[in-house]
Amino acid sequence: MRLKEKVCLITNAGDYMGPATVKEFQREGAILYVHGKDGGKVREMLERFEVDLSAISLLEADIGSPDGAQKIAEKVSGEKGRIDVLVNVNSHPPGGSLVHETEEAFWRSMFHRLVDELFFMCKAVLPFMIEARRGKIVNFTSSAGVRGMPKYATYSAARFAANGFTQALGREVARYNIQVNAIAQNYVENPQYYPDELIANPEILAKIQQKIPLGRLAKGWESARLAVFLASEESDFLCGEVIRFTGGGD
Repeated sequence: MRLKEKVCLITNAGDYMGPATVKEFQREGAILYVHGKDGGKVREMLERFEVDLSAISLLEADIGSPDGAQKIAEKVSGEKGRIDVLVNVNSHPPGGSLVHETEEAFWRSMFHRLVDELFFMCKAVLPFMIEARRGKIVNFTSSAGVRGMPKYATYSAARFAANGFTQALGREVARYNIQVNAIAQNYVENPQYYPDELIANPEILAKIQQKIPLGRLAKGWESARLAVFLASEESDFLCGEVIRFTGGGD
């Protein structure tokens, strides 16, 4: 087991890549703390993914505030004495629109969800990792933060910010034996961007697959297995990397 006895904290575990990642981390023997703003919804989603809920600890908090992020970081460290791995799962509906038609509130909501939460969680967890002189941070981002998407400038800008933050932070904390990396993905089945009801439509699925050189969507577990690698000792020489996971597409 690649994560046996590793204390792992996964944010927003009921959304985006959360369920698949929780399942794969559990399979690899991790000691799991999973976060969600609404515990009931998190449990419901994890049950759909056949996660053993009896073997995880669920933390409810609003990590869109520094206090909320600090609360769960201190909870995990207080109970286990350390935090070995932080997985940031941040998502927001991309809501395509032209820049000159975009509301300021939408812009700020996007950055709050995709960038602020990421910053607050890393800031809260890093002191514990620095003291231990080891740690792993894995950020699920998007390939839209590598190559911008027309009509999705707000979403792309926030994802670029998250990827840039990952690169800078990775170099900043490398001297403490902490590795920070991101998975910049697209075309991966998940409850937020490619839910079951969407890909169940043959016409929509065919249009999506035409954009992917590999000709298919990735299963959630495929991306989650990359997260396992980045959380394990096998990735000790990777730091500040933004890894595209797109099947060859944008």
